[in-house]
Amino acid sequence: MTGWTLRIGSPSTKPSRVVATHLRFVRSLFEPASLAATSCATSASRCSSSPYVENRAVPPGAYTVDLSRPLAHYWVATSHNSYIVGDQLTGRSTREAYQRQLLQGCRHVEIDCWDRRRLPSCAKAPVVTHGHTFCTTDTFAAVVSAIAESAFVTSDLPVILSLEMHCGRKGQRQIAEMLVVAFGDRLLSYSQLEAMIYCRLDPTIASEG
Repeated sequence: MTGWTLRIGSPSTKPSRVVATHLRFVRSLFEPASLAATSCATSASRCSSSPYVENRAVPPGAYTVDLSRPLAHYWVATSHNSYIVGDQLTGRSTREAYQRQLLQGCRHVEIDCWDRRRLPSCAKAPVVTHGHTFCTTDTFAAVVSAIAESAFVTSDLPVILSLEMHCGRKGQRQIAEMLVVAFGDRLLSYSQLEAMIYCRLDPTIASEG
């Protein structure tokens, strides 16, 4: 995959000052002023001195960060077109790319789902590829199986699967079944998510249960 680097400020600016300035701006948009002021310096120090700079998305060891806040309050290590090795026009789509990223600590991966065409109907199954290009394909079943094997080796933090869906209804049903088979009770269902939201809005529901 192609690496992207975002540079903020002049080349002579110290990285820690750049990170602190950027964090202060982002937190001013989403967090109360008091919280942003007290935690920005600590977060900047953690980012500039942690194994992130060594291409690890999640620092090793025990977590000291409060994990009770909404998802939008955290930096999430994210991958785009996670399946591609090489360029996005003629590259190779492979399950190993997901395993490598997850073992590095990535917590959000993208899966581009397409129907396998030009085959008998009984043989059609969803594949993962970059549509309308010359990239190779890998089967969806193999991809999610590889993700399930590697998702929680490096980190026990949740993994988000972003499905770019190009399949028809039959393919979508197959994908749903494959996800259940691969992840079992580790898969967060809609009903579980709905129950979590209700409990958060009305804590008495949890106490009654």
